[in-house]
Amino acid sequence: MAIDARTLLLSWLLPGIAGLGAGVVLMAPKEKAAMPKSSEVSADRSETAKLPDDPTVIQLAALAGRTGEARKKIEALFAENAPDEAIAEWLAPVLIADPAWLESFILTVHEPRRIDLVRATIWKISEISPDAAWELVRSSPFAAMAARTTGSDVEREGLDVLNGCHDSPLAAEVLFDPANGFSTEEATKFFRFGSQNTANNKRLLKEWFAGRWEGEAPECVRAAWLNLRWLEESTLRELEKEMPEALETQAERFESLGKLTATAGMITEDPSAEELGILGPEELAQFAESRTEAGRPLPLETLAELPPELRGQTFDTYFSYLYPYHQDVAQHALDVLDQLGLKRSERQALLEGAVAQEWSFTGDHEKALEIIARMPDREAAEERKGEVLEDLVKFDPQTGLEFIKTMPSGELKERMEKLAAEGMP
Repeated sequence: MAIDARTLLLSWLLPGIAGLGAGVVLMAPKEKAAMPKSSEVSADRSETAKLPDDPTVIQLAALAGRTGEARKKIEALFAENAPDEAIAEWLAPVLIADPAWLESFILTVHEPRRIDLVRATIWKISEISPDAAWELVRSSPFAAMAARTTGSDVEREGLDVLNGCHDSPLAAEVLFDPANGFSTEEATKFFRFGSQNTANNKRLLKEWFAGRWEGEAPECVRAAWLNLRWLEESTLRELEKEMPEALETQAERFESLGKLTATAGMITEDPSAEELGILGPEELAQFAESRTEAGRPLPLETLAELPPELRGQTFDTYFSYLYPYHQDVAQHALDVLDQLGLKRSERQALLEGAVAQEWSFTGDHEKALEIIARMPDREAAEERKGEVLEDLVKFDPQTGLEFIKTMPSGELKERMEKLAAEGMP
């Protein structure tokens, strides 16, 4: 059937559905169960008028509220012992039309299968309508429980099953409603990448104002502040009037980060150490990363002027942001590193990061070993040297053997010679 015909069908169904069809009784895998006759499903004309056996038409009809045919498809799939993903294709439109039906439906499913099936269905619904996914979680205690649980698909842990639903205006509303059973930790992790939705950002800030997070605000709060500042500043300024005085210092750091971060156009100048000094460790690390992504990494010399308690987190990841696109900046940082009066632990952290990136991206074992030789922590240096040499002899035994010949006698040399010999063809 052509798409225009399906569209016409949907326009006919939307005003004509008086109610939802009666639920079908499903069976556990390889188990039979009695089903109501089609005449018992509904006496409504739109339910009894036969639809073409076309998946798209039936799924559109289910979305419009006519769910009888889709439920029969689900019944047939269970009888065939179909996989969860196949059943979710049909269950998703039914639950979008009638989310409350899940509570009765799930009792007819073999218990060991329930969590995985519902999580697969939530994932499918999230692809169709993020708002509908949250409506299901809000209306069905079982769906909320499934969203808090990790099923057999470990790549979709807990709330990760709500794929791409961060910007639904219902997200924060559902997650912060105690009736739905989500913890602060779960909500914080879910919003770890922020949200572009004003309602979510407002709710995150209100929860912060109300004391949900003690001490330093998590990244989701900072993201909510910055997103409102850049996209809807008037809303932020109204909310700011409700902010407790105890949070003003943190808010000032958010503001400073917002002023320093370019939202459009090219970055034309580097901030001074005084400007950066207003930030906290988290904000500085975020700003350093964003500057590198924008093509203008912060010079190590400027960072070295900041207090140690502020710059430490940024030093831990400084070189990881520079490779592979800013190796010239990385080389300059290595050239000046020993001249900056840094603490021993800071030099070690920077060199650890540099050797990891140098070895990963260039594969230059001589350069990697030169960096290792500069490490102030000799025990850690020997450990990193062994790791680099082990990688070298595993992946390039010939080159590894040639280099090992230049090494002084000792346990490390013997171990590497043995590994290289084992790897030779």
